[in-house]
Amino acid sequence: MNAGLSVHPCPGYTKRDILGNASKALVHAGFLGTDSQVLFDAVSLNINGDRLYEAGRMDKAVEEFRRALNLDPSNANVRNSLGVCYAQMGRFEDALAEFSRIAELEPSDFMPHYNLGCALLGLDREAEAERAFSQAAEMEPQNAGIWFQLAKLCKRQNRLREAVAHLSKAVELKSNWVQAWRLLGECLLEQGAVDSAMNAFKKALKLNGKDGAAMSGLALAYGLVEANLEIALSLARRSTELEPDNPLFAQRLAELFLQNRNLDEAMEECARAMSMGPKNTQLRQLKNKIAAAQRDSTS
Repeated sequence: MNAGLSVHPCPGYTKRDILGNASKALVHAGFLGTDSQVLFDAVSLNINGDRLYEAGRMDKAVEEFRRALNLDPSNANVRNSLGVCYAQMGRFEDALAEFSRIAELEPSDFMPHYNLGCALLGLDREAEAERAFSQAAEMEPQNAGIWFQLAKLCKRQNRLREAVAHLSKAVELKSNWVQAWRLLGECLLEQGAVDSAMNAFKKALKLNGKDGAAMSGLALAYGLVEANLEIALSLARRSTELEPDNPLFAQRLAELFLQNRNLDEAMEECARAMSMGPKNTQLRQLKNKIAAAQRDSTS
């Protein structure tokens, strides 16, 4: 039988809180196996804060993590939980402060640097984020997630060669990562390496046959080399069925309809895409191209 204990005085709590604290300690004991006894502490609060976080009660989770730090200010796990919570709430400055403190407390741990990079990205401080991710990669080069984050950052800056190199490491370390294969396909496509992009998209689809982005990317690749246009149309249609509110997928389908001379369908799909992105100049240009093709077909 497990037991959860609480005592008074306890910083930040009154006598009336003893029973509630003992209940949290009992939950904590449950994580340690049978016949465990736990005295209420910062870890008990961290566990309860994690439960509140998972339930989507972010404000309450923050309160619990802050109470835990009041009991144990040097507890890196609690600070990490608080930082993650802040990041999910969009409070990136607060998250940055917590992750910076953890990096000071545990300088040889790669995770605070990784989380620091994510918080810095949330603040659009890309150069600092890259330094944080690079430092994490030096500490833990076998972590695929770090290379993936570096790749996303490089792609944002149109540094496609570096992005491809980082993603190649990511999929080498974690070959079943759909998002990494898909992003690799997108980067290769932007580089003009269409055949290699096709292979990356196919690997993503082999892992997840319902990945709309990989379908749309592969359809675009087929269209660029003017091969398998019927398959391209089928993939593009399926991608819009999976994500009907994605204007990029609708635009690509419209372009393939135009390429296949299905002009009425092209105009209909282009109009649908424009309803989602009315200020998109590419869509306006596509609409004009389709209209010109329709006029030519009737003249």
